[in-house]
This record gives sequence, C-alpha cells and structure tokens, in this order.
Amino acid sequence: MTTRPMMPKAKAAAKLLQQQLSLAQEQSAPPLLRHLRTPEAARYLGVSVSFLNHARLRGSGPTYKKLSPKLIVYSLEDLQAWANSKNRRSTSSSGPSQT
Repeated sequence: MTTRPMMPKAKAAAKLLQQQLSLAQEQSAPPLLRHLRTPEAARYLGVSVSFLNHARLRGSGPTYKKLSPKLIVYSLEDLQAWANSKNRRSTSSSGPSQT
C-alpha cells in the first residue's frame, strides 16, 4: 500500500482558505460563504485566534458581525481592508504609509 506524504498544516490551511476565497469571490456565492469565523479569519490573516479576540475587545481589529451571542464572523472584504490599513514604510512610523 502506497501512502502519500501528509501536507503540513500550514499548507493545508492555506489551500483551504484559497478555495474558500475563490468560492466567496464568485457573485453567485451565498453571503455566508463570504464570511469567516474567528479561527478561519485568524488563519487568513496569519494571526492567532487570541490576537483577534483581544483586538476585538480593544476595538483595534477588523470589523465583525455578531450573528448570535457566540457567533462572530468577519467578511473577507473587511479582513482585507483592515490588513491593507496596516501598511507601513518604516518601523518608526505609527500611522498609515504615505504614498
């Protein structure tokens, strides 16, 4: 019996996110496919779930939707916009990059 080598977790997560993104970008995709729960959003951004939880408490993270008391989702557009707002030109800069 021949077994295939297992993909590292990071590669598997990246592949899954890429598939979700391509599905979400289709206009015919249902609205919920355009949203990620906290663990998926954290993987998409390359941060920990704990980071997103703390950023949400501080109000410094990406905007989110609270669909129920325990269900938090992030839109792909909001995640991308938040990540893009973090561009910097130097480590001494505290504001957005000047272009």
